[in-house]
Amino acid sequence: MAKTYELMTLRFGQLAASGVNVQLKQSQKDQSLELSFSFQQDDIMSLPFNIYAILVVTEKGETIWRDLTAACTDPGIGFYPGQKVELDPIPLKIGPSESYRVMIWGQK
Repeated sequence: MAKTYELMTLRFGQLAASGVNVQLKQSQKDQSLELSFSFQQDDIMSLPFNIYAILVVTEKGETIWRDLTAACTDPGIGFYPGQKVELDPIPLKIGPSESYRVMIWGQK
């Protein structure tokens, strides 16, 4: 089952809505976590949203780190309104009742 969340952004010490959604889909069959990103409105003009890194932490303490900047030598993955980005699945070997947390670093 997929869940969609709006990413929040921290600007000038204040949390604000970014206008970007992330969809998380956990696959028990493939034991993976699929992430896709999109703007809420595809008809607006905006700077691109860049995704830099993703951290997944399971309730057992397992951590999975994905650096999308190639050790800070690349701008990460950028996309504009109207585009959807689907990342390669992240291996996630947890049971259906186990929880996990996802932290995403990015910027508009």
